[in-house]
Amino acid sequence: MSRSKNNPLTSGMTGKLGGVLVFRNVGGEIVVAVAPRKRKRKPSPQQKIQRDKFRMATAYANGQLGDPAALALYTEVAERKQYKSPRTLAIADYFNAPVITLVDTLGYTGSAGTKIVVHANDEVEVKSVSVEVVNVAGVSIEKGMAVQRQNSTLWEYTATAENATLAGTRLLVKATDRPANAAWKEVVL
Repeated sequence: MSRSKNNPLTSGMTGKLGGVLVFRNVGGEIVVAVAPRKRKRKPSPQQKIQRDKFRMATAYANGQLGDPAALALYTEVAERKQYKSPRTLAIADYFNAPVITLVDTLGYTGSAGTKIVVHANDEVEVKSVSVEVVNVAGVSIEKGMAVQRQNSTLWEYTATAENATLAGTRLLVKATDRPANAAWKEVVL
């Protein structure tokens, strides 16, 4: 594969040349490559699944880049994180779930009004974080949405119900990103 910059001969050139070479515009550069050949073998089941996933990721990216607000977000993040384009970032975002790195329970005493702090991040943005409190007997005491601290990766959940026995209580935390990928974390007190 060769690249061409500022070459008047290849400027703006795209497509196939003589069935042998392909010219593509990649990140403002003209890339020259050998033309792809049609494969004789049928794709494996795993290849079909991966192709379908990529097709869905491409459809997601097209939809996001057609929305002015989403386009502005993906453009800003792509420039900041040095992606080739907002489209590349949107496709990558479709494939990657957010990450819950910390569930801080130091402020949670089991009393209503105490807080559970969740640190969740994503390549682009975390859209929501939910917390469910389950007692030792396996009964859900409460469930609700956490609130994001302004311009931060920290989310706060304020308890609304009393939990008399903390030992053995399970906290089920779920973070969801823009393409609806989800990450879960369970913490046992």
